[in-house]
Amino acid sequence: MTEPDLRLRAVVPAPPKVVYEALTDPAALRVWLTEHAEVDLPGTYEFWGRSTPDGAEPHQRVLHVDERTLRFAWTVEAVEVTVQFELADDPGGTLVTLSQSDLPSVAEMLADAAGARGAMSSYWSLSIANLADYLDGRELTPKCDFTS
Repeated sequence: MTEPDLRLRAVVPAPPKVVYEALTDPAALRVWLTEHAEVDLPGTYEFWGRSTPDGAEPHQRVLHVDERTLRFAWTVEAVEVTVQFELADDPGGTLVTLSQSDLPSVAEMLADAAGARGAMSSYWSLSIANLADYLDGRELTPKCDFTS
């Protein structure tokens, strides 16, 4: 992956194997990430719905997967971005690092020309927070509706 435009890190309260399951189990994804998910790795990793930017249908394509890394391409409003989850051991559970390429510039966002990609930082911040809450058994923050 080239140098990402976005990098988020969070320690979540679960071992890497449990975090990996939360990232790759369609039923878990439908709880903390979005309304619809289909996963059949190594070939399929798709999610979509009202709470997903440009989420009327799935637009993801697996690039790499192993027991500690999940990288996929995601076409958002005709721009292909690369997203990567990396898992590392941490005394508090698992360090999750999420990276994404091809975010719009600040000028594009200020000019209201960024479209759904302009919401990606907020989307991933909320998603990582919900992943941590899901793994800790806490109530999730309500998801955003990106269809409006």
